[in-house]
Amino acid sequence: MRIPFSSLLLLAFLFASCKTPFSEIEDRAYTSFTIVNETSELIPRLAIRLQDEDKNIKYDSLLIAPLAAHDSIILRYNSQYLSSDRTVGCRLYTWKSDCEPSLVSVSDGFSRTLAYNIRYVIKADTILKNWVKKDL
Repeated sequence: MRIPFSSLLLLAFLFASCKTPFSEIEDRAYTSFTIVNETSELIPRLAIRLQDEDKNIKYDSLLIAPLAAHDSIILRYNSQYLSSDRTVGCRLYTWKSDCEPSLVSVSDGFSRTLAYNIRYVIKADTILKNWVKKDL
């Protein structure tokens, strides 16, 4: 039995229109933070910690790659583990002991639940050195 070509086209169109694009699924599952190095110096390493109001750690990461002067990176965090009523803070730990808190900025791309508790930059060389020993 042969299926007419027009029927195949119609089925293909219906199948394609019913599927949610992968990028849309990805955008719903992830929250993005843009981290900007506003200094004129290279930051060799950054550690990032996301935690809720009760200090429960949601994400812990040591970024091995350096962050160049006036450059930015995007941290994509799987937000399905966050409940909508929780505030999450992003803490940045810099490798450089002389890095001023005002020189590294964090901004949340689009999530309202994360928008009002994200401005932490903390000098923490000892924590970072311990993480480096542990993770490398």
